[in-house]
Amino acid sequence: MTYDELLAEIEAHQNDYSPQATDVTAWGALRALVELHKPVLGFTGGYDGEENELWEEQCQECSGNGFSQLYPCLTIKTIEKELQ
Repeated sequence: MTYDELLAEIEAHQNDYSPQATDVTAWGALRALVELHKPVLGFTGGYDGEENELWEEQCQECSGNGFSQLYPCLTIKTIEKELQ
């Protein structure tokens, strides 16, 4: 599931459970968590067989300080699993 598809699914669930809610709900909190762990294009530090740099989607929140966590990270995988 893509990042946009995951956000759309959360929004659909939120509208099903509380279409008129204006306060922060559990679905809103879940959406905020997904937005925090959004994919960004990052250099993985490698090269393919033709000496081209490898750029892949990484989790914005889980990557940093020289560490690259490919997207989807464990947080996103867990959310997707629980929404099935």
